[in-house]
Order: sequence, then structure tokens, then C-alpha cells
Amino acid sequence: MISYSMPEVQADVHYFPADRSGIMHSHRVIASSLVARSTRGGLERFPELPTLPGVVADFIQRLIHHDEPMPRYRRRHPPEEYMGNIADLLEKETLDGQIRTIRGKAGGYPEFVYCPEGTEGEVRLSRASSMVSELASLVLFMRSVIGRGDTVIIEEPEAHLHPAAQTAMAKAMARLVRAGVRVVITTHSNWLLQEIGNLMREGELSDRTGESEPETASALPPGDVGIWLFDGSDSAGGSTVREIPFNRIDGIEPADYDVVAERLYNRSADLQNRFEEEVAGRRAPG
Repeated sequence: MISYSMPEVQADVHYFPADRSGIMHSHRVIASSLVARSTRGGLERFPELPTLPGVVADFIQRLIHHDEPMPRYRRRHPPEEYMGNIADLLEKETLDGQIRTIRGKAGGYPEFVYCPEGTEGEVRLSRASSMVSELASLVLFMRSVIGRGDTVIIEEPEAHLHPAAQTAMAKAMARLVRAGVRVVITTHSNWLLQEIGNLMREGELSDRTGESEPETASALPPGDVGIWLFDGSDSAGGSTVREIPFNRIDGIEPADYDVVAERLYNRSADLQNRFEEEVAGRRAPG
């Protein structure tokens, strides 16, 4: 888990659950189904209504009310425009298109669509790729509700993303931090960790050179980043949590990643050696 931290301010918490792609594909169906079953009366009997985890229910509720005006107490925070710029960069660097909202009728649910770059067409998120739907909610929230001092929690930000898109995602999260947002993520992605390590090197270098950075910079001072490994090998059946220190040479490299990489390499080398021995054996004279 990685935590980008900034000074605490009384603000909001925005939670992005791990299954956000599926939710973006089907949130209108889920909402309309639950409402229809909860308002039916008469003699017809329905099975017990299913329940959703609280964080998922909150996420769906925010999507349903996304087209409502921003609350007045949020409007006095100035960085929303900058958050929109971060959303624009994420769309440009990763999505090659824009996420837009189609306003429904009063009492209806908003429809979210993807508009590929260079076209006039609109693709409903229910028909878009998992990568698009995965990032859509973050783009939407950055444009509407995320403000300076808020906390953003993202489970598996690398889900459904190509390695190049994962590095772009790391930069987007770093830009949020620089805008005054606290970002907490859980991840298993070595690509994401490597890019975050590079951003920390860049931040350290900027501190030493004293060079001014553009508004869209994503460099992170190492002191603003904390990394913890949850090790599930505890004999009591739980997890041991320990901090992973940043190393300028190695960056962020959990020890067990090296073990897996070495095991894969040894297996690959062993199979290649066996293959070459088999070929050589077939060629040897009888």
C-alpha cells in the first residue's frame, strides 16, 4: 500500500472500490432494480433484498447524483479548476478521448459516455473497454467533487490498465498530491511502483537543483510518500505490516517481488536448457 500524504484539512473522503469498472458498466441497472424492488407493494413476494458493501453503495450513490449541482460549501474551494486540468491530462495521456455526462430528466440517472479522440461519436460506458470504465469515475470525480485537502482512496489503480497506462496513472495520482489531495492506494503492480519510485527520484532532484516546475509536474518529494507491505506469512494467520524504505538506486522494490522474478527466470532458463539438450540429443549420431 502506498500513501501520498499532505497536511490534514477538514474535507471529504472519496473511495474508489476495486470493482469500479463493473459498477460503471451497470450502475444504472443496479440502481433501477433496487428502487423497483423496494417500492413494490401488494401480494407479490420477492426474495430478500440483497445488500451491498457500504463503500460500494456510497460509490453508486455518488454516481446516481453526479448531475446534481456541487454543494455550496464545496464551491468556495479554488482548486477544482486544477483538478479538471489533471482529469484532462489523464484523458489525453491514457484514454485518447473524453468522458462526458449526459444529463437525464429530473429524477433520472446520468448516463456516462466515452468520446474517442478525433471522432464525433459517443460510446456508452457499458460498451466501452474495461480500461475506459476503470478510469471514468476518477475523471468524473476530479471534475466535480474532489477538492484540496480531500482524501482519495483507490483500490488497485492498475486494474485493467496496460503498463504504459499504469505509469500515466501514477503521474495523475502524483499531480493530485501536488494539488493538496491525500492519496491512499493498494496495489500489486511493479510497474506502478517503479514509476512512483521515478517520481520520487525526480522530486529529490528538483529539491537539489531548485529548478521551478510547471503546473502539471508530477515530481514527488520522498518525504511525501510512504510505502507499506502487508506480509501474509504471519504464523497467527494475520498479516505483518512493515514499511518499505525508498532507495534512490532500487526505488520501491518489495522483497517478495524479487523472489518471484528470480523464480520465473530460473524456470525459464531451466526449460530453455532442457530444450537445447533435447535438440542436441536428437542431432547426436546414434
